[in-house]
Amino acid sequence: EPDLVAVRRMEALLAWQVNLGPKSAAAELGVLPLLEPMLHELTECLQGGDLFGCI
Repeated sequence: EPDLVAVRRMEALLAWQVNLGPKSAAAELGVLPLLEPMLHELTECLQGGDLFGCI
């Protein structure tokens, strides 16, 4: 069973990196373009309440 607190923390970490944009560690590593759709999908899943379908 997914841990909702852990998933929310992951969402917050993704949002933090995406919001930092070019200053983020994710941008330095070249993975920022991958994080943006991941954050969008995770946020949609959490809002829709289908946590099992997300993970």
